[in-house]
Amino acid sequence: MLIVVLASCCPAAEPSLVFSKADVAELRSRAGQGAEAIVWKSVLGRTEELCRPESRRFADPQRVKESPKSGVSQRLWVHSYGRRLTDWMENIGFAYQLTGQERFGRHGALILEAAARELVVTDPTIAQGFTGGRGDIMRGLALGYDWLGEAMTPRQRRAWAETSAAYVRSILAEAKGKRTWWVPYHNYMGVAVGAAGCLSLKLREFFPEDASAWVAQCMQIVQTWLDKGFDDQGAGLEGSMYACYGLSNTLLFAEALRRDGGRNLWKHPHLIRFPHFLAMSVLPGESVLDARNDSDYVGLPHPWLLQMARQQRSGLPRWLWDQCGGGDSPLRIVWGGPTQATDPSGAGQPWAEHFVGRGLVIFRTGWTRQDAMFAIESGKYYPGTHNQADKGHFTLYAYGGRWAIDSGYGNNQQPEGKAQTVAHNCVLIDGRGQAISGAGAGTDGKIAVYQSGPQFGYVLADCTEAYQRSHAGKPGPGVFYARRHALFIRPSGQVPAYAVVLDDIQKDSQIHDFTWLLHTSKEMEFRLEPNGAVVRRGRDTDAGPRMQLHLYAAAPMKMEFDSYAEHPRLKATVRAVKPEFVALLFPLMPKASDPQTAIETREGELRIRVQWPQRTDQIVWPTAGERRPMVTLSVR
Repeated sequence: MLIVVLASCCPAAEPSLVFSKADVAELRSRAGQGAEAIVWKSVLGRTEELCRPESRRFADPQRVKESPKSGVSQRLWVHSYGRRLTDWMENIGFAYQLTGQERFGRHGALILEAAARELVVTDPTIAQGFTGGRGDIMRGLALGYDWLGEAMTPRQRRAWAETSAAYVRSILAEAKGKRTWWVPYHNYMGVAVGAAGCLSLKLREFFPEDASAWVAQCMQIVQTWLDKGFDDQGAGLEGSMYACYGLSNTLLFAEALRRDGGRNLWKHPHLIRFPHFLAMSVLPGESVLDARNDSDYVGLPHPWLLQMARQQRSGLPRWLWDQCGGGDSPLRIVWGGPTQATDPSGAGQPWAEHFVGRGLVIFRTGWTRQDAMFAIESGKYYPGTHNQADKGHFTLYAYGGRWAIDSGYGNNQQPEGKAQTVAHNCVLIDGRGQAISGAGAGTDGKIAVYQSGPQFGYVLADCTEAYQRSHAGKPGPGVFYARRHALFIRPSGQVPAYAVVLDDIQKDSQIHDFTWLLHTSKEMEFRLEPNGAVVRRGRDTDAGPRMQLHLYAAAPMKMEFDSYAEHPRLKATVRAVKPEFVALLFPLMPKASDPQTAIETREGELRIRVQWPQRTDQIVWPTAGERRPMVTLSVR
């Protein structure tokens, strides 16, 4: 195919994806003040080191394909190549644009030339690596050329174009394959194709007809992911971490496409709702999100939140950035500015949401350290996505404490690994959890009932299928049914918020060991009490907040504590046909009195009484039928 190479001074080689030459003066001004000045100092200092051969951080063009340290799976090497290239290109390229220093441009051009030679898509460690790693490489190639193309010779630009075009052709062919596992729900739809879209826009200089078609194809594929990979309430089906990873390149492409006069993907309805999902997921008074579905407790180091605030004319993304953002990406300067933040309450965020497509329910009282948050999940498995054996798993946070936690990232099928039921606040049957999940396998559940009112919220999580088999057909322990009822009682007056979890589970007509699990954060300690346990920070003794756990069952319980993944775990085991676990979880401030609780079974009902100084709460749980609990809150 004929390649038309333009001179290095041609406008096509100038930056266009996220800013143009006309914007540089404003960027220089922005880089000289406020938080952006700190970022610019870091970018410039890092660039100096990357361009100085005697520096230990020197970006040696001969190291663009340097393998990571031993012990890393070879399929992950491609991520290492791509993220190194992106880091070098974003820092050196941005510094070149703002300073105009030729030495930065020359060195960056040498790195891009080496990448075009060494990081070819047909290289075995790249071709056989994870698709997302190719997305990482394409991002580095795209932003590198966008910010350093002017400094490249015609020969260097030709080499870049040939390598980049091969990546685009490869990823578009893979995306159309009948057996491509990551279509349409997986984050690779955004990571790989979003980056390919950015490359395609820059490749029009070389392949005018082909590249225009590539841009259209990339836009359609990314649109499909936004349609399919998020639910109507804005929740990423793979959770917050992987949704954000996929969006990192998707929104780079969205901005480049908008600036090019194409479709404005920023206005996609699921993207408009995505900040709602993130805001609902932020822990009260903290700067991290709930660690669910292959995510750890992490923040949001994604500067696209700043541009999202502008494009959606909403202060909520800006609040999310101010609350949870960070890092020294040059895009903080590109997309920074005076956008005003609006906190979730001011933005009209609700205090409860059922993310229907995700199968996730979140209740909260607010977003400050004095507030509480309770979440429970039981959703459908979408083929190819990250998933865990965690149907019915709940988390609870209040008063700065992480009382009931998620163990975090897993993505493997190890029986005792973090992707499995043992790592979650669920129930084991004879030591076995739900069907093995993770690394391409997943379990199905559903939220059968969701209700939210001013006094309390209620969820019925049906986890039956998850205990039967995985989506891949791997068997679980098998059950007649496994249904978890959950209540979030809202605060009123001096009565704090609390949670109630009721387990209606039966394997068969025989007696079995049922083990109820509770994981708490690593700084916490359990102390056994007659009807459960108290959880508090080890350093707090009696001065800090605590959680009182009252736990009941149909037969005597064996209570024990151990450690899982460096945090404490409680295990309560009952031998029964039906364990009938009742868990009352009361997060309490230091001076708050413990509630008095009583449970009795009579006339076909399990009656729970919670006595506060100012109120009496009664929860009646029928022993047969639909078993939906009835709640009465009586002020004294």
